[in-house]
Amino acid sequence: NTPPPGARFVQVSAGTFHTCGVSMADGHVLCWGGNFKGQATVYPDVPYSHVDAGSGHTCAVRHDTQ
Repeated sequence: NTPPPGARFVQVSAGTFHTCGVSMADGHVLCWGGNFKGQATVYPDVPYSHVDAGSGHTCAVRHDTQ
Protein backbone atom coordinates (compact mmCIF):
# COMPACT_ATOMS: atom_id res chain seq x y z
CA ASN A 1 0.00 0.00 0.00
CA THR A 2 0.98 3.62 -0.38
CA PRO A 3 0.23 6.80 1.56
CA PRO A 4 -2.86 8.80 0.59
CA PRO A 5 -2.27 10.85 -2.58
CA GLY A 6 -1.04 14.36 -1.83
CA ALA A 7 -0.46 13.66 1.86
CA ARG A 8 2.51 15.46 3.42
CA PHE A 9 4.00 14.54 6.77
CA VAL A 10 6.04 16.23 9.49
CA GLN A 11 7.20 12.83 10.75
CA VAL A 12 6.99 9.24 9.46
CA SER A 13 7.75 5.87 11.07
CA ALA A 14 7.90 2.47 9.36
CA GLY A 15 6.96 -0.78 11.08
CA THR A 16 7.43 -4.27 9.68
CA PHE A 17 4.29 -4.29 7.52
CA HIS A 18 2.82 -0.81 8.00
CA THR A 19 3.86 2.83 7.98
CA CYS A 20 2.36 5.80 9.82
CA GLY A 21 2.91 9.52 9.53
CA VAL A 22 1.85 12.71 11.31
CA SER A 23 -0.01 14.85 8.78
CA MET A 24 1.42 18.29 8.07
CA ALA A 25 -2.09 19.63 7.50
CA ASP A 26 -3.74 18.82 10.84
CA GLY A 27 -1.50 16.59 12.99
CA HIS A 28 -3.68 13.53 12.48
CA VAL A 29 -1.90 10.20 12.15
CA LEU A 30 -2.40 8.36 8.86
CA CYS A 31 -1.35 4.73 8.50
CA TRP A 32 -1.14 2.43 5.49
CA GLY A 33 -0.02 -1.12 4.86
CA GLY A 34 -0.78 -4.29 6.81
CA ASN A 35 -3.19 -4.11 9.71
CA PHE A 36 -3.01 -7.73 10.85
CA LYS A 37 -3.10 -6.91 14.58
CA GLY A 38 -4.86 -3.55 14.45
CA GLN A 39 -1.50 -1.77 14.48
CA ALA A 40 -2.50 0.59 11.65
CA THR A 41 -5.71 1.70 13.39
CA VAL A 42 -5.52 5.11 15.09
CA TYR A 43 -7.96 7.38 16.89
CA PRO A 44 -9.49 9.74 14.34
CA ASP A 45 -9.64 13.51 14.83
CA VAL A 46 -6.92 13.62 17.48
CA PRO A 47 -3.80 15.69 16.68
CA TYR A 48 -0.45 14.07 17.42
CA SER A 49 3.12 15.36 17.50
CA HIS A 50 4.99 12.05 17.08
CA VAL A 51 4.27 8.50 15.93
CA ASP A 52 6.33 5.31 16.23
CA ALA A 53 5.45 2.17 14.26
CA GLY A 54 6.80 -1.24 15.27
CA SER A 55 6.27 -4.80 14.12
CA GLY A 56 2.85 -5.24 15.72
CA HIS A 57 2.11 -1.89 17.31
CA THR A 58 1.86 1.85 16.79
CA CYS A 59 2.34 4.42 19.54
CA ALA A 60 1.76 8.15 19.26
CA VAL A 61 2.18 11.22 21.44
CA ARG A 62 -0.83 13.53 21.43
CA HIS A 63 -0.15 17.12 20.48
CA ASP A 64 -1.37 18.27 23.91
CA THR A 65 1.08 15.75 25.49
CA GLN A 66 -1.63 13.62 27.08
